[in-house]
Amino acid sequence: MRDKGWWKGFLVLCCAALLSACSPDYNWRQVSVADGRLMAMFPAKPASEQRNLDFEGRQLAFSMTQARVGDDVFAVGYAPWGDAFRDEPGLRERVAREVLLSLYRNFGAPPPETLPAMGEPFELRAGQDESVLLRARIWLTSHGLVEGMVVTAGEPADEQALVFFDALAKSVGGASP
Repeated sequence: MRDKGWWKGFLVLCCAALLSACSPDYNWRQVSVADGRLMAMFPAKPASEQRNLDFEGRQLAFSMTQARVGDDVFAVGYAPWGDAFRDEPGLRERVAREVLLSLYRNFGAPPPETLPAMGEPFELRAGQDESVLLRARIWLTSHGLVEGMVVTAGEPADEQALVFFDALAKSVGGASP
């Protein structure tokens, strides 16, 4: 009977619709970030904002591009080296260290004795039941500081975080471990 094939197809479509309703809809897109110097993969349409930060008496432009899917936030921060930072590698390293330490402070976590190396992935947990997970990597490049972050509440978005960080690491020029 021809109706059996139609019925099976209808059931498959219903199951697919139910499954997609139960999980966030990740609509991946490649987006230019960091003043066009990098390409990042975001799971939804991102929004950007920019502000100036004062660091040791010098102004540093900082932009954050982020996308949300449910309780998950995927973000790329970027601070280009202006004239005040370009010729001072020690100053750039202090900026990176301060950005790294600020993540620990913001999550209420004590920093480890040895901080993660630049480009090395690390994780932090927050909340009373430690249900908020931050995954991050910070890179120092010749053109600026790049910060990749995925924040999840509840179940970690493992596969989605891997897609995000792999694309960003390739764009920065470092392989994702």
